[in-house]
This record gives sequence, C-alpha cells and structure tokens, in this order.
Amino acid sequence: MPKLRLYMLLLVIAIVAVLGASAILKLAPGKSHTGSSTAPFPAALTPNLPPAAAQKPTRLTPAQKLVATRILIQEELATVPEFADFFDRFKSAFPSAHKRILDGFVDAALKGSRIESADLYLAQALRGLRASHGILAANASAPALERVFQLQAATLNSLAKQDPKLCADFLFGAASRGFFKFSAANRKLVANMANAGLAAIIDGKQNRIERQTPAPAEFGQLEAALKNRKLQKPEIEMLLDAKMPEPALADATVCKAGQSYFEALAQLPEDLRMKIYALAVKLLARS
Repeated sequence: MPKLRLYMLLLVIAIVAVLGASAILKLAPGKSHTGSSTAPFPAALTPNLPPAAAQKPTRLTPAQKLVATRILIQEELATVPEFADFFDRFKSAFPSAHKRILDGFVDAALKGSRIESADLYLAQALRGLRASHGILAANASAPALERVFQLQAATLNSLAKQDPKLCADFLFGAASRGFFKFSAANRKLVANMANAGLAAIIDGKQNRIERQTPAPAEFGQLEAALKNRKLQKPEIEMLLDAKMPEPALADATVCKAGQSYFEALAQLPEDLRMKIYALAVKLLARS
C-alpha cells in the first residue's frame, strides 16, 4: 500500500488535532496559545460554600478541587461560543469519550495549576475524538467526507494569505503559537473544521459505506494532476513521497504546492477521490 503517498494529506487533515498534543511542549510556560497569559489555577477558590466561609481563604478538598477545575474549564470554553456546537454534539454522540476527554482536561489543569485556552482544548478534544472514533469517518457519505477536506483546504488558503511560513508549518503539521493566534482570530473557520470532522464520524457510524483501497496506478492519476498544475519534481516528491528537497524549498513555494495538492485532489473522479480520503482517515485514526 502506497502509504507514503498520503503523507502530506494525513498531516494536513490531522493538524488541529496534532497541535493540541505538541504545542504545550513548544510554548513558553505561563503563556497562552493566543499570546496572552493563561488563567492561573486559583488556590483558594471555594465553590458551593456559604458566604461567610467564602470570605476566608480555604484549603480545598480533592473533591472540591475537581469541581472547581471543571467549572473553570467550562467557563473558559463558554468564552468561545463558536465552539459550543462542537462540544454539545460531541457529548450527545459520544458521551463516554466526551467525559473521558473532559476528565483529561481537569487532570492536566490540576497537575499544571493552569487553565488552558479554549483553542487548545478544542484541538485536544479533536485529537481524542480521532483516536477513539476517527476511523468511522472513512465510512461516511461522500458529501460529509468531502466537507472535511474542503475545510482543510480553506484553512490552508487562509493561512497562505496571511503568512507563508504559517501555511508551510500547517502543511507539515508543525505546532506553533502562531497557529493558535490564527485560531483565535478565525474561530468560525476552525469551528467549522471541527464540526466537519465530527459530522463525518457520526455520518460514517450511521452509513457504514465501505470503499476499496486505491491501487498504485490510481495514485498515478494524482501525480499526473500535480504535473498538470506545473509542479516540479522536488515539489511533487515532497508532497507524495515525503522526500524533502535539498536545499529546502521556500515557504511560499511549499505553501503554493500544498494548495495545488488540494486542488488536484478535488478534481479527481469522485470514486477515486473518496477512496483516497477514506484511506487517509483510516491511516490517521490508526496512527
């Protein structure tokens, strides 16, 4: 199976989910992923205590800390109404996974003594959803699966207009504070991506459409489509075989090649396009 020929496709569709895991390691402590300070964990928060008691600093019991932390995380998520539909649908469709992921947020906040941004929580929720149920999206209807990749392409195009380096980083799955600033400034787009991924999973669970794995010759059609878009050999090898050119291509060149990649995919015959999309989703869910 020509898995490497899906390398870039997998990274791009995974970007929002991957960022949630890796960005914490790359960003400076005490800074949010949108550039401002994160909310510190309040040492003396006293939920559900009478007014007289609340006036005095109180050491929280472990149970109270859990309650307080969950409240703070819910309040942080509530600051971004664009994300509400995703979390509501997630909870309704997969309550156990939703609870497990929210419990993970609480545990991480208690250990790190900080509440993260809603943008990071959305990214982590997507990552957890992909790990537990992402393979179902491979069985989604064509419109639902198509929507996932359309929104990934739309995000790449939006990044290309703002910053070629961010666009190139997005294509390669690199986590950076810059992407979270982009997320905070483009929450409707990011929310639409999240909702499209969730909708494809729900659709796949219901429809259970089986698709064959693309044959090597079928991947040749994608390569031909890239050549028709005037991409050179180093760009095609980068996109299809994960072979990085020496010297490295300029960010603007990488970004434009990524845009051409999505355009070429979108122009393939629907049957082949859906096979490639479904295979990408399967490999991503199992990675």
